[in-house]
Amino acid sequence: MPPYRIWLGQVENPSFDQWHDPDRPQLLLGSARDNPIQRMEKLTNGSLDHSKFAQTYGIEPRMDLLETLPAEIGALESYRKKDDASEVRAQVRD
Repeated sequence: MPPYRIWLGQVENPSFDQWHDPDRPQLLLGSARDNPIQRMEKLTNGSLDHSKFAQTYGIEPRMDLLETLPAEIGALESYRKKDDASEVRAQVRD
């Protein structure tokens, strides 16, 4: 099982505009109490009736991006204090 309780999945919905960078994938971020990949599969195949969106467009697991994106935007692998993480969040937001 991946070491995460959050998941990152890619969707392709032509109705969603991609304003900033059309070459980047459209991503969904979610959380799971169990295996995140199994959660995405259940949402997509309809065994969890929580998301008509996922059933319509599907979710492709992109846990690989979850590992690489923080470093790409200048985040550290982990933070000891909440204030440290808040500084990085502010940089990303701005």
